[in-house]
Amino acid sequence: MEQHFRAVALIQSVKDNRLSYLLHNRQNPNNCRDPWTFVIGQRLETESFRETVIREVAWQLNLDRKTDFLVSHMAQRCVETIEPLPGKCYPVHLAVAFFPVHFYRSHVIARFENEPNWRWFSSREVIAGRTDQGAPIDPTVVQWLKSWEVIHPWE
Repeated sequence: MEQHFRAVALIQSVKDNRLSYLLHNRQNPNNCRDPWTFVIGQRLETESFRETVIREVAWQLNLDRKTDFLVSHMAQRCVETIEPLPGKCYPVHLAVAFFPVHFYRSHVIARFENEPNWRWFSSREVIAGRTDQGAPIDPTVVQWLKSWEVIHPWE
């Protein structure tokens, strides 16, 4: 059976008593924008889900893993199931862990304020699967967040 072990970084920031999540989108080879999504990594054989989050956040955001961010020691939610992934008609062994991530310093947060491929979104937007501007958010991740009650729209 096909196996998929994913670690999702829930990069969080609180501003004006509101929780926001940092998502990214990139231009794909067809010159179109991919949906906004979280930092997600495939767990390697010898690493933990937490180590996957640390590796992916450091690499994708070009941050120092020792001084720029903190990953929770416990997952907010861990799910292991056998079900089909979107676009597949057969079940796969799926394990997903969601880890809260916080930036240490305000200059790290500020670095992403004007970055076009990185934006902060409210939990309401994330759960709705669309930004307030109408851009899509990765439907697979939105499905996981909703069905496994990882985050809630009122956070």
